[in-house]
Amino acid sequence: MRNPMNILVFNPAIKDHAGTLNDNLGDCIIWQAVEQQLKDLFGPSAVINSISSHVAPNAQALRQIRAAAYRFVGGTNLLGSKMRRERQWKVSGRTMAFRHPAILMGVGWGGYQPRPDAFTRFLLKAVLSRKFLHSVRDSYSEGQLRAAGFDNVVNTSCPTLWEWAGEPRQINCQEPSDRVLLMLTDYRRDESLDRALVHLLAGQYKEIIFWPQGSIDPYYGSYLLFGVRNKVRILDATMDAFEKFLATEGPLDCVGTRLHGGIKCLKAGQRSLIIEVDNRAREIARDTSLPTVARDDIKAIEHWTRAPQPCTVHILKDPIDRWKQQFIVKTR
Repeated sequence: MRNPMNILVFNPAIKDHAGTLNDNLGDCIIWQAVEQQLKDLFGPSAVINSISSHVAPNAQALRQIRAAAYRFVGGTNLLGSKMRRERQWKVSGRTMAFRHPAILMGVGWGGYQPRPDAFTRFLLKAVLSRKFLHSVRDSYSEGQLRAAGFDNVVNTSCPTLWEWAGEPRQINCQEPSDRVLLMLTDYRRDESLDRALVHLLAGQYKEIIFWPQGSIDPYYGSYLLFGVRNKVRILDATMDAFEKFLATEGPLDCVGTRLHGGIKCLKAGQRSLIIEVDNRAREIARDTSLPTVARDDIKAIEHWTRAPQPCTVHILKDPIDRWKQQFIVKTR
């Protein structure tokens, strides 16, 4: 009997190699999609192990890196142009030793930045495969990785959207609800604009349900919502609470600055609008027509809350198939 295939993922949803969940539940949403796609790709017999992308590999993690048939970097915005100074993916050329390169799976660039500097180009060439095709989440990230010296890259969008690949997906454009699910971002605050959003939603909806997705979200949300607390319900800051709510309490409108929370709402069939706070939602929307809006465009947000807004999301199937095919061929 053949030994099961050993797959390793640098996982942004855990903050240490003991498997402690990250405070940002958006990374957990990404991990759900990454894990499911890998299970579908390699089959039920494959063993999928995780180590954290947030801390440097320890001795046990190094053994897992060396033992894996494939090493994937599972989504989120881990790449940057100055990785000597700021490195979200805590990995080094010595860690990978040029012999155990990783493969990107729907990874993005952390904000709008200049072309990758010399150290970043050297580091990425040390830790990323030059043989396998890398998957990035948007055209901007593709351009930056090509500028780092990689031609083996394809834009697949985020793995959270891969199940929509192929036929254009018509987004729910029903009449607005009288309830709204609100999501805010603790690390991308703009109190003036966030307060304007809360004021708008309080005037438009009978009930505001707030889901905290990050560690500071409960405090920030409670602070902003204090003046309208009589119409506010706050969900527990857990994936279970969020998923149960989406499954049992629709239909409703979903508005907020949390990209992957918004995608989760869309996939649950809820009418949703994602407010752009950085390059992530903006760049994915440019490629796919994901329903997003500029953060300071309060008039557009108000218009969306008052009337149905038809929207069709386009996720190209060919780039995803190209990325997957290289492993299907190898594992036959």
